Amino acid sequence: MDRGTLTDLEAAEIMAERVPVRLRGAVQQLVGMWDRPIEPVDGMAQLVKELKERNYRILLLSNASCRHPDYWKRIPGHEYFDDRMISYEVKGSQTAAGDLSYGLCEISHSAERDGFH
Repeated sequence: MDRGTLTDLEAAEIMAERVPVRLRGAVQQLVGMWDRPIEPVDGMAQLVKELKERNYRILLLSNASCRHPDYWKRIPGHEYFDDRMISYEVKGSQTAAGDLSYGLCEISHSAERDGFH
């Protein structure tokens, strides 16, 4: 899922094959509905807002699934982010150092083109 090679449904089907039959419905539900409701981290939206007000660039590095666009705007504080690197979008993995470096370089070059240093 991190690399964007599986949809949530495909991943859930693979996961469900690895658990007892009685738990397969729970796997489908967990993968399909984990973001409902979004459980914000206390104080995080306020922290991101304060950092933005102090002129920090706010970047998101995430291994979110391809459903990220479906729930992004429900996350408190999302409006303060300047850019993001989602592993499925770059077909990379947050845990692979090379993939992460590539994403950070892309964000950095984009910022330089836009006048940020």
